[in-house]
Amino acid sequence: MKIEYIFIFFFLKIKSRLIKFIYSRYNKFNYPNYIKVLKNDLNFYSLKVNFFKKKKKIISLKKIELATTLIDVKFKINWKKFTLKYFKDQEDYESLHRWKWVIKYLSQNRLSKENFFWIESQLIEWDNIFGNLNEKNNLVWESYNVSERVSNLILLSKLTNFDFNENVHVILFKHIKYLIDNLEFFGINTGNHIINNSRALILFGIFYNNKKTLKLGYLILKNEIKKMLDKNFMLAEGSTHYHFLVQSWLLEIYYFLQNSKKVNYRYLKFILKKINEVSFFFKKDLNQIPLFGDISPDCTPAWLANIEKSSFYQNEKNPNKGTWNYIWKYKFIKKIHKINKSKLILLNSGYIKLKLNDHLIILRVQPTYDYKSFYLLNHGHDDIGHILYFYKKIPIIVDSGRYTYKNNLEKKSSFHNSLNSMSLLRNLDFNILYCLNFLLLKCIFKVKANKKFINLIFIKKTNFFTRFFLNLERKIEIQKNEINICDLIKNQNLLSEILITFSPFIRFKLEKNRVFDNILYIKKSSSYKILIGKRLSPGWFVTRYGIRKKTKYLKAVVDSKNIKELNLNLRWEN
Repeated sequence: MKIEYIFIFFFLKIKSRLIKFIYSRYNKFNYPNYIKVLKNDLNFYSLKVNFFKKKKKIISLKKIELATTLIDVKFKINWKKFTLKYFKDQEDYESLHRWKWVIKYLSQNRLSKENFFWIESQLIEWDNIFGNLNEKNNLVWESYNVSERVSNLILLSKLTNFDFNENVHVILFKHIKYLIDNLEFFGINTGNHIINNSRALILFGIFYNNKKTLKLGYLILKNEIKKMLDKNFMLAEGSTHYHFLVQSWLLEIYYFLQNSKKVNYRYLKFILKKINEVSFFFKKDLNQIPLFGDISPDCTPAWLANIEKSSFYQNEKNPNKGTWNYIWKYKFIKKIHKINKSKLILLNSGYIKLKLNDHLIILRVQPTYDYKSFYLLNHGHDDIGHILYFYKKIPIIVDSGRYTYKNNLEKKSSFHNSLNSMSLLRNLDFNILYCLNFLLLKCIFKVKANKKFINLIFIKKTNFFTRFFLNLERKIEIQKNEINICDLIKNQNLLSEILITFSPFIRFKLEKNRVFDNILYIKKSSSYKILIGKRLSPGWFVTRYGIRKKTKYLKAVVDSKNIKELNLNLRWEN
């Protein structure tokens, strides 16, 4: 990596902040040249909203699922009660106003027409309270939240075949007018939100047969999605869960476009094939998404877990209720090419998969980026050298995870299954640290494998600032019934530590008369044992945004004056 890349990156960062300071966060100064100010024809409806003229029987939803919690609803949503201060986490408040809960409710296959009428009435009440577009710095009118409301409400109507009354149409038109003037182009900080903006515009354009909005949305999608993806076609934000989330947005767009003759969506179909190859890479031989980086508050990993074999690619025989796949169970969809090949390396994305018999390890290595891509790491963690380990598809060694967006500490290397240096760099901003890593660190890996064993050597080193950067050699050996992880420190006099987080799906029992201190039993079957030689401490494993389970982890502090090598051996016995 050339040092001028770092200077260019920071120059663009400063430029972005100046534009935000002068023109405010949302501004057309950041709009790319390919977007022209539209003289749109979105004034078909009067902006005056009236209540229903005829009384309709409405049935309230009992509960609404938000980012971290459920809220009870009796007859109507008490918008004045559920304020920002009511929730412990801001993401719950935003989740309420994104209206994704209507789609989650629909995935349970229990939405009647009376429920639909109730949702309409709640939206009209919502507009009476929050419809003032002149409110500044209001989370309700963040463009991402606007995009979510438009997309989820249109999806609701399309999937149920229930049509909205005129009052709701007025509200949706108002939203699109607002969104076009507040698209999330933030210069170097433009991220996946712009794809969500384009989704709202495209779904609206198809739903209302509005050509201008449709073409604008698809133009944004074609130009911006290629910037969001790396050379392996993985979302270049450092998070596996966000990759699956963006894939769901693109598939929803595809569903609306599949019978459209107004735009040529061949490029979208190509992108969806390539994106699914990445999803297939992560999900092959696993029942769940292996979690690297942030977990989105929009939905759980379980909601998207089998998207790679949804009705868009193949017919999953019995999709589980409460999942994204379930809402497409009976829908007509033109199939996208099914992926039959399995990759073992996503070199540009920075992942290596080691598979032998019942063992599966995914190693996080250094992805390839240039200065244009550094800003995309906003959902990534400092996890180079980090591993996840599964045995018979059961997670054994896991990423402890980032609990909520209120805490950035969990993005640091100290929360990942790899040796890390206890240096001053821990107090630096994550983006700066990552840029320095790319500038100074060199990562190399070698793999030898046959039917009986896999040996991998991963080296992370630098010749500069060795008091700040850990030079590490990690060896992973996989055999029939055991794995061995050996970490060798190459630095002199550098204090380091390692934390290995175990899954909560296994339990621990101490046996005094054994050579090994602890024996880990698989929860579902006590016939499989893991033997380890270290004491265990309490920890956690984040299963979804804002939800974590108690678990155990190993922690060791290493002073390279006394010890330079750490070994962890996991052996399975029938």
